[in-house]
Amino acid sequence: MTDEGEVYIWGSNAHGQLGLGKKLDEEVADPTRLPNMKDVVDISCGSYHTMLVNRDGEVFAFGMTRDGRIPSEKEEETKPLKICGKIKKHKIIQVHCGKRHNLLVGVKDD
Repeated sequence: MTDEGEVYIWGSNAHGQLGLGKKLDEEVADPTRLPNMKDVVDISCGSYHTMLVNRDGEVFAFGMTRDGRIPSEKEEETKPLKICGKIKKHKIIQVHCGKRHNLLVGVKDD
């Protein structure tokens, strides 16, 4: 993540966890800018999924969805899917991904 809030990704994309819009059999070796995402303030990677939050507190996720990783009807989300904004008057400021769980940290937004 750059100071300007741009995100660069690389590595395995077998489940769409790089957010490029498609799965790839080979790994992405060079840092590649994640398109259409800006003002990112936090990002976290799980085993097979990724989440990020922007300056407005909007949370996006991509990658494997099963086991509750990402709320989606699809097995995998290959591009960033907006999953939430404010939660009960709290602005999300951080995201944390585990192997099969996520944690969102928010602050009261009066």
